[in-house]
This record gives sequence, structure tokens and C-alpha cells, in this order.
Amino acid sequence: MTSIGVGVTTYNRPGLLEQTLRRIRAHTPPEVPIVVVDDGSDTPSPHATFRFPENRGIAAAKNKCLELLADLGVEHLFLFDSDTYPITDDGWWRPYVDSPEPHLMHQFARGPAHWAIHEIHRDDHLVAYDRPRGCMLYVHRSVLDVVGGMHVAWGKHGGEHGDWSSRIHRAGLTAHPYADVAVKTIECLDEQRRGVSSVDWQEHQHWKHVDATRLPRFAEYREQPVPVLVPRRADNGHRDQLWKHLTAHYWDHLTGYRVVEGEHLDGPFNRSAAINTAARMAGNWDVCVVADSDTWVPGGQLDAAVARCRETARLVYAFDMVVELSRACTDHILTGGPLDWTALGIDTVRTEQSVIQSSMLVVPRTLFDRVGGFDEGFVGWSAEDNAHHKACAIMGGEPERITGAAFHLWHPSSRPPGTDRHYRNNQLRWLRYCAARTEDDLRRIRCSL
Repeated sequence: MTSIGVGVTTYNRPGLLEQTLRRIRAHTPPEVPIVVVDDGSDTPSPHATFRFPENRGIAAAKNKCLELLADLGVEHLFLFDSDTYPITDDGWWRPYVDSPEPHLMHQFARGPAHWAIHEIHRDDHLVAYDRPRGCMLYVHRSVLDVVGGMHVAWGKHGGEHGDWSSRIHRAGLTAHPYADVAVKTIECLDEQRRGVSSVDWQEHQHWKHVDATRLPRFAEYREQPVPVLVPRRADNGHRDQLWKHLTAHYWDHLTGYRVVEGEHLDGPFNRSAAINTAARMAGNWDVCVVADSDTWVPGGQLDAAVARCRETARLVYAFDMVVELSRACTDHILTGGPLDWTALGIDTVRTEQSVIQSSMLVVPRTLFDRVGGFDEGFVGWSAEDNAHHKACAIMGGEPERITGAAFHLWHPSSRPPGTDRHYRNNQLRWLRYCAARTEDDLRRIRCSL
């Protein structure tokens, strides 16, 4: 038999999942692999092949199904919601596998809890619509090499299915972006009744703010370590020494993270531009760490910040104080001397929130994109972190902090004199952020580069 495999995603619907798996297994040969991805249900599903510790969203869960099935060598992949199932014993998968189309989806024109979609094409084999449904998606393995999986930039719900199908179509792989086989072999409960969905539509509206034209055609579907965005400009001196040490003795020993260096090489250093460059280079991520190249936090604090960020969808700092290490202590660390934390040389400890809004922070992709990343209108030294904090607070809610210290290695001060033109402009721009209260206020500031 042609190699087919089924992936089922679920979130907080244990009874429905039980029914769906029973129906899929009743209509599917026993040798067909069925993987179940639990997207962080409050009570872990006993049927899960894989479980996210927190609710990551539809795109991440579907991508995990793609990864698991691809690793099993499956050629024809079927992605089911936990309320969708086959309704025939006569090879429900065959019309999809036999079709020349490498991507199709189960479609229905209308349901009691769904908007109507309109038929735009029909022949003996296919029926196409003007809008997509996402309850069961079929894809041939070859498609993953061209467009990958779903973009997690869409957030927890909304837009990810249609964007994936549109990218497949724009790649020239399908005749219609949203098509199904002409014979019905699949059923979705949404076709019959209301109240089935586990998604709170009012809570998850981020998809309205996503500009699909700015998303790349390829989206990595395999789970990647959390990207650590590090803004950098080599100085061939002390700062490079600090970064080399932190890379070798800190980042290279942390599991679950990958460093992505963002450079800004022209003119005065623009830290915001360097961070935004690294964010683009990082690919298909749901949360990122923005880290200075001279600072570290204990690994447990960073892990806790990532988990909190995914849970709250807010900006989260991996610390609530910054320990400024002395020059002597920093030199001792760089030469590989043993650390005696009881006698650690400290210049000062900063705890005032307004002056500890950089160093090591975790941002969800949905919020990062919505605020437009870091504001590149800040050139040179000062205030871009404070502006990003204010923008995230307005659009995502008050940022949170993990209890603990960030440790900052000593280096010569880079603060320019108060007469520096870029410094003065940064301060004036920051004053506009201080007065901002709404998303429209922030948009007007961003438009005035």
C-alpha cells in the first residue's frame, strides 16, 4: 500500500479526541501510522505521541505532525483536527493519493458555526472554493521541501492554514489554492453543529495584524531551538573578548537555544537594525531571546522566561536586577579564573525598572511583529530598549519579570556626550514614546523616521 500517515492535533478536547481516534482507526488499515500532538492541554492526553508543555497554537502543532510523519518516512501526509474523521471503509485516502494535486483539504461550503465559502471550480475529480477550511489537510512529502510547513507568525489561531495553501499554490504546485476531491470521504463536526471548536475566537485575533506578503515562501516545520538574537559589531578589542568568552562558556553549554548574530555595519551602530536583522535570519520562530553580548543569566531563569512568554504572550525579562561586575572581576573571568561568588567584585546592582530594560529579554513572535520589531529610528546609543518596552506594554500588556540577576561584564562606557547629535535625537524620540498611549500613537512615531 502507498505510504500514508495520519497526524491528529488536539487541545483540551479529551472526549472528542477519543471518538475521533476510534473512528480513524476503524476506517484505516492498522499498519498506517497515526501520531497525536497534544498542544499543551490542561490535562495531558494519554494518546499523545508528543505533547507541548504549553499551548503553542495550531501552526506549531501541525508542524510537529509534519515533522513526526516525515521522520517515519511517510509519503502522503494527512493532518486531522480532533473533530474530523473518515466516513468510509473504502479507502478514504485514495482520492487524495490518486489525485495529481500534491495538496488538498477537506472542504464544506457552510456550517452552523462557520462563514460560507463559495465554489469556484468543479470537475469529475476536484472542487475548489474561494476560501479555505483547515480541518483536514493532505500534502505530499515533496511539498515540504519547497514551502516547508506553517508560519508560526500567525499566532495561536487564524490564517495559518490558508497561508500555507496559498504559498503552495504560488509555488506552482497546485491548480487551485483551496481544493478538495470531488467525492466526500471525510466529515467534520463543524459541518453539523455549533460549539465544537476549542478556540476562543475573541481571544485569538492576532491573525488580523499579520501581513502575509512579508512572510517568506519557506517555513521550517521542524522544531528549532529558541533563537537568541544578539546585536553585534566587531571592535577587534575588549567587546569581542567578552562575546568570545560568553559564547564558549555560556551559550555553547545551554541546550534548546541557538545564537543568531545580527550585524549593522554602516554608519553609527544601530542596535535596533541589528536585532531586526537577526530576527529575519532566525526563520520560523514563535519566541526569541534578545541578548546583549556582554551579559548572561542563569539557565533556569532563561528557561522560565521562555515558558512565561509562551504562556502570557507578553514581553518577559529573564531577570529583575542587573549585577554590574567590576573590571577586576571581569578580567578574572576572562582569564579563566575560578569564580568565588562570595567575594565577587561588583560595581553596583541596578534594580530600577527603567534602567534594566535590556540585557536578556524574551519576546513572542506575535508581539515582536505587531510592534514592528525594534525601532530603527534610534541611531547610536540610548533609549531603543525603553521604546521597545513601552510599545510592548501598549500592545501586549505590562511586561513581566523572572526573579533573579543578570550579570553584566565590565567594558569601557560607550555613552556619548550630551552634545552628540544622534544621542539628542534619540532622547527626543524617546519623549514621544513616553507620551504614547495607543497603537495609533506608536504608528505615528514609527512613520517619522
